Amino acid sequence: MSTARHPRLRVQASPLQINRIVLSNRLVLSVVSSQPPTALPNAITKSIAAIMQCFSNTRVNPSRLIYCLAGLLFYAWAPLPFGGPKASPGYASFTGATAYKLLQFIVNGSIAKYWEGRGRDALDLVVMSANKVLDLHSYGAKDVLDELLLKGMKKSGYISFYGAARIPPEFVHVHEEGAVEFGVEFRPIRRDLGRFP
Repeated sequence: MSTARHPRLRVQASPLQINRIVLSNRLVLSVVSSQPPTALPNAITKSIAAIMQCFSNTRVNPSRLIYCLAGLLFYAWAPLPFGGPKASPGYASFTGATAYKLLQFIVNGSIAKYWEGRGRDALDLVVMSANKVLDLHSYGAKDVLDELLLKGMKKSGYISFYGAARIPPEFVHVHEEGAVEFGVEFRPIRRDLGRFP
């Protein structure tokens, strides 16, 4: 029996970054042309810029959409660096104080996990969730986004985790021009009950 360690085979992943499709204001994953070590910092910077451009193309404060994104990502079932055991989920390691720092944490963590060879689950989840936030906003799903906003703000430490919370005035929902309203409107049926004796 040999006590020598066998070297592990490591498959080099194709460098990926998040890019924006301008015409549809959507996010996609695409292969980076440069190779490491310069590819990782460039991929992170360009990915953050792509998400910020998509969120800035709306009439609402981009920070609102970043906290909504965190509300979709920060769950125990989510892949690392966001999820993990309920006692110490990945999002608990976020210590920043601004929405932009939160976006940096999200993108840095997901791209770093991919580059470490741990799969692209976190990166795919970020792209899918950011597109979902953009879709919800374009559909005018105010109530759903408000819930995601409060969850993201609580889990990122912007507001207290326990107790009632109000949405700050700078994060109030603003409807997009030409947006189709999302939801059902109920109106009571008017009935003439006649005169009572």
